[in-house]
Amino acid sequence: MMELLKRFEDDSREDDLARSDAEHENAVDGSDGEDDLASKLEGIDLDSADPDFILSLLSDSQREAFLKTVQDPNGERAQELLASDEIHESLVLPWWTTPAVGDDHPPPASGRRFGPEPEMLELPQTLLDNAPPSKVSLLHNVFALIIAYAAATRSVGTSPIASSIPYDAIMAEDITSKAAPFLTNPKSTTVFVGVDSAWTDVVSRLDDASRSTLRLLLHDAETLLRPSLVSERDKPNPLHGSPFRNALLALSDIHSLYSGRSRSGTKPSKAVQRKLEFYASHVYASKPIEWELMLAVIQKKLNDFRGDEGVEEGVTVKPNVRGSGPLIEEL
Repeated sequence: MMELLKRFEDDSREDDLARSDAEHENAVDGSDGEDDLASKLEGIDLDSADPDFILSLLSDSQREAFLKTVQDPNGERAQELLASDEIHESLVLPWWTTPAVGDDHPPPASGRRFGPEPEMLELPQTLLDNAPPSKVSLLHNVFALIIAYAAATRSVGTSPIASSIPYDAIMAEDITSKAAPFLTNPKSTTVFVGVDSAWTDVVSRLDDASRSTLRLLLHDAETLLRPSLVSERDKPNPLHGSPFRNALLALSDIHSLYSGRSRSGTKPSKAVQRKLEFYASHVYASKPIEWELMLAVIQKKLNDFRGDEGVEEGVTVKPNVRGSGPLIEEL
């Protein structure tokens, strides 16, 4: 977000010098100079200033122009902003997109940074020992959470999201809470009965999400929910030995996000943490057949996107401000 604002401000300096005569006359006839973005931001250290503060300095027309730019990822203005080297260098791609490096896999392209795996959540052994599969499957709720998590991760351009700077952490929390409100609503009794109902609900909460964005998020979910071929049973935390460790790592990152940040002086949500721990225990105790059925439906939905271009790993969803529409940028 900050890098986009900085680039927008830099470009606006040039735009101010090239304004039309009509705009200049309007300014003379009554404008207080609010359209002169360069003048408003003169003397402000954009590297340290809070993005909300910068946005508050913009006039309605300037804010509308910026939001319109980031909401139109394929527009000429957006593409110019996203071509910035600063934007590229500031992004950390999701940890689950890190390419394997070995004899059959070349190292990642230079300049592309991938986040490390989140720290795995540690559950009490008593919870794991007493976590038989529920009579009602909650895996479709987990699917919804994973979609929300992928959107939040790609929105802030940092991975894991719990390691992001406070402003981005708050943004990630807002996106997650908006996309999956059943997580943060203590009175929620939402239980999705299938992939379609979970998908439809989450997508309806992602403002102006393009088809390419939805395809990307669905691809992320399929990656995170797919059982791992190799487990790490040598680690003391038994969750590492689960075939569903990627999904558990995602839930762990969300848990850390809600555990380690305070928002406007409030305490981290213990209720959300407990709910995530319950979901993690459910995942740990679930049966592979349940995942096979869910993944088959997800794969079918991915096939519906077959006419589109292939999914690229170097793609980031950038929202304009907290909880608003996403922007997809291809690096």
